[in-house]
Amino acid sequence: MKSLILLAAIAVGAGASANLVSNGGFEANNYPGTAYKTYNVGDTGINNWMVGAKSVDIVGTSYSPLSGSYALDLVGSPGPGQVSQALVTNPGGQYTVSFWARHTGGSINSEVNASLAATTQQFNVTTSWAQYSFVATANSLAENISIWSNPNNSSNGNTFIDDVSVEAVPEPATMAVLGLGLAAAARKRRK
Repeated sequence: MKSLILLAAIAVGAGASANLVSNGGFEANNYPGTAYKTYNVGDTGINNWMVGAKSVDIVGTSYSPLSGSYALDLVGSPGPGQVSQALVTNPGGQYTVSFWARHTGGSINSEVNASLAATTQQFNVTTSWAQYSFVATANSLAENISIWSNPNNSSNGNTFIDDVSVEAVPEPATMAVLGLGLAAAARKRRK
């Protein structure tokens, strides 16, 4: 029985994928407060992220992040805003891109766009935290993940994202081999 449990744990671990995004929760930044701090194009104060478009804000606990002490306001003060990060990928590999988002009002604040490789998705987010995701195929060894607000949004903020992740989709052949291993272990156990 112990060997079956160990094999199952190995299978789950081998099938699991690590998040390729660094600082996906925006916790590593140079803002020590609980309100917000604006980061303009080219600012490097949000570890591992490049700021594009006009500006974004790091928001603290006063704005109720999904997890941790910080989230990112894509619209900035004022927006529009964008963040991007270079990732190491496997050409032809599929990746699940996911993030949590919410907005605090107005239809222009509900738009969040995200891209990885040649795949771009647009989401109309709600006023409550919800997870949004899509699958993209990498074309090269390095791909950028980019997330941005409505390019016409010049308001002051309140389109929040948190817990951004990009994870490799397990290949079917790998999962099949793991399944065969589990079946063989179960059969051996019954004998």
